[in-house]
Amino acid sequence: MKYIDTSIIIAALDSEDPRWRASRRILDGEEDKVVSELTLLELASVLNRRENLVIALSRKLHLEKRKVILAVLMYILRRFKLQYIRLNGLSILPGIGAIYLPMASAISMSADAKLKTLDLLHIAYMKVLKERGIPVTKLITADEDFMKVSHLLERDMGIEVIMVE
Repeated sequence: MKYIDTSIIIAALDSEDPRWRASRRILDGEEDKVVSELTLLELASVLNRRENLVIALSRKLHLEKRKVILAVLMYILRRFKLQYIRLNGLSILPGIGAIYLPMASAISMSADAKLKTLDLLHIAYMKVLKERGIPVTKLITADEDFMKVSHLLERDMGIEVIMVE
């Protein structure tokens, strides 16, 4: 199963992006693909910054702007056959208490991974998915920062990082 980083979806939606064709080929592929709530949040953020697009869609679809964003997210999930798997659960951190499982995982991995917060959360999400028996074997990304930890992902989690350039 492929974990799709937000950068791939954004590239696939922008025909001016030099990675557009490669990103579309991956997203149109038949292999199972999964995304996280972080991916949905990042996409919503990108879409909301394209205010003219949101307003145009709002008028065309006769929906308020918030519902337009949800409609676009649902469309992207269905169009590219992306699975969103919700993760429930808390982990107890000594001296801190209960914390959402992917966050706790990110905190514990932060010393080794040394990534930006959102990239670290993507890795934590993949780790928790694997711990739950979801067979994530590849991270598909256009974000070069993931290459810095590709050896850790391969060694510790059995996940191959595939860069789309």
